[in-house]
Amino acid sequence: MAKESTKKSTVSKKANETKNKKTVSKKGATKTEVKKVVKTPVETKKVTYNKPVATETPVDIVKTFTLTVEVKSSASWIKLDIDGQNKVSKVVEPSKQTYDVKDKFYIITGKAANTTISMNGESLAWKTNSTTGVAEITCTIVSNALSCE
Repeated sequence: MAKESTKKSTVSKKANETKNKKTVSKKGATKTEVKKVVKTPVETKKVTYNKPVATETPVDIVKTFTLTVEVKSSASWIKLDIDGQNKVSKVVEPSKQTYDVKDKFYIITGKAANTTISMNGESLAWKTNSTTGVAEITCTIVSNALSCE
């Protein structure tokens, strides 16, 4: 009986060895297949990513034009049109006023000697009628530059 127990343990050992093998049975025939793992070489490619560089778009700088009208010592009649709209048309008491100009302005005063005008802090010269004392000026903004006549 000792021989039979030895056979059984041999069979068990063979069963353990073929655990990773697949057994296929066809019409009573038994066939054992062993699958081989084949490693395929992998090709490695180096990929370089260049982050797009932001290009600077030229920005047109729009200059702000601020007109300052100052009436000194005594009242003066003033008519002021800015960008096609009338802003002042009256006798103005001594004071200092500022206005933003986008395209054009026209100003006339009854007392040029008593009224000063400046654009962005720079004094502007009146066209004065020496007989009447009335003065006027028209200025236009072209390409961020002031042009007066």
